[in-house]
Amino acid sequence: MQNQLKEIALLGTTKKGLDVELLKPSVKEIISKATFEDVEHKLLNTLSAVHYYMDAGTIYPVLDEVPEMPIITDSGTYAPVKAQEIFSLLNTMAAFIRPLLLDDLLNVLLEKKWLVAPENCLGLLQFANQYSVKVKDKVLQVIGNKGRYIVLFDSSLKYTVSTNINTDVWEYGTTKERTEFIEKLRKTDTEKSIEFLQNSWKSETVVVKRNWLQIISNTYNSKSDLEFISEVYTTGFKFKEKELKTNVECRKILAQMLLGDRYSQLFKETTTVIETLFVTDKKKGFLGMGSTLKTSLMLPAEDAENPFWNATHLSNVYGFDAAYDIAIFKNSTLYYFSLFLTYMPRTFWTPFFQDSVDDFTTYFLTNDAFKVKRANTNLPIFTLPLVENTIQNKDEVLANSLAGKLKVTEALRILPLFNQADYEKFILKNKLLGDTEVLEYHPENNTEWNLKFCESLIIEFSDNCAKYYYNQFNTCAMVLAKKAPVEILKILESQCEKVSHSNNYNQWNTHFYEPLSTYLKIKITLKNL
Repeated sequence: MQNQLKEIALLGTTKKGLDVELLKPSVKEIISKATFEDVEHKLLNTLSAVHYYMDAGTIYPVLDEVPEMPIITDSGTYAPVKAQEIFSLLNTMAAFIRPLLLDDLLNVLLEKKWLVAPENCLGLLQFANQYSVKVKDKVLQVIGNKGRYIVLFDSSLKYTVSTNINTDVWEYGTTKERTEFIEKLRKTDTEKSIEFLQNSWKSETVVVKRNWLQIISNTYNSKSDLEFISEVYTTGFKFKEKELKTNVECRKILAQMLLGDRYSQLFKETTTVIETLFVTDKKKGFLGMGSTLKTSLMLPAEDAENPFWNATHLSNVYGFDAAYDIAIFKNSTLYYFSLFLTYMPRTFWTPFFQDSVDDFTTYFLTNDAFKVKRANTNLPIFTLPLVENTIQNKDEVLANSLAGKLKVTEALRILPLFNQADYEKFILKNKLLGDTEVLEYHPENNTEWNLKFCESLIIEFSDNCAKYYYNQFNTCAMVLAKKAPVEILKILESQCEKVSHSNNYNQWNTHFYEPLSTYLKIKITLKNL
């Protein structure tokens, strides 16, 4: 049935043209003599001819059979009443707590293999309609067949009900639908996603290819992607005279992936050049006792004739843009080197520094040759490349080394890569317990925070509540709701009497205590189901 519907839907399109030989003679004669703008125009005119010349005035045949009406049933177990009651609380919670509570509730239902009662399905679908695709996928898993049936008949619900026609979405869907399909598949099966891309790659536009390359870059997996990316790089986006700007952009995305993969040919070719730039001197120790190794980077002078360090070559091979900020980089060689420092992994650089990550980061952040004067202060020019490298490679080791050498504002983006213990040390060492911006950049893992650390946070926002504003209370409450163990509820409640005498008590109570304590109580209920 499904295949028949698909064939009918494709009829009269470029994928399945009309066979006029099957038409009745009088209609066939009209259609054969006419001219049409496109296949759709031909289909519409044919349908009109069939109707007006063959069917107009006739009566539809009487249906003798009883139509089959599907009976929608669910085979799972519905969640207990206590769990169902929590649905009614979602809209009453503080806005920043709602998504956390919804996610907790959905996770419990999935873990216990419970379904939402039919009478609650529509309300849940409407509530979660504003959230991410990831949340919506969880909702679809817990509402059962009856809930999913609602989605099919309510266009206001922006859900995609999973079916077994993924290959049809890829083959016949819009560019947006196909891109979403690949993006989702990359999270679960990178190898399968490459198979789909290989099958249709040649027929896609360069703009679509660029978008898909960016998706691959964000989820790059050497094992499944290297062969395909290498082939596309060498055959699809080699330099051509008068090439489109989009082609250069694609080449840059491809080069970034290959420079980050030590098994790629481009990585190997590039390392032979970069390695020649490092010089290591052996220095004798005090009174000739022992020795130390000192590494130096010897970049060539800016020279348009240099076979490697020139704008044309670096654009043709790596897609690098020749334009750079002259206020930061003294010459183009420093600028181009910063790009290699951004894209090539830490494990390539540290051997030049006797495998010391700290020596590597210290050299590039403290060497006067790599600094620029701004407002009477010498600032390192390689801070951003090192931060980008850390984020791109999700490098926890590099993140920990950099954090102690950067300003707090510079280190923010790498804090989510820390393990929990190092993150807590960073906060306490730099006395940042009250800095809600730093708290928002917490580790992305699912590890709960240390109870003692959470207690320090609660005491900070309670003892010094007079200096905080409602948005800071909200942020701290949200972060604690995400990361703290439920045992902090007792600590939180113990602060009430103390804070009640503060002139900022109402703010603390409304934006910190009430939403956080209510959430924790519900979370305890969920854990005990």
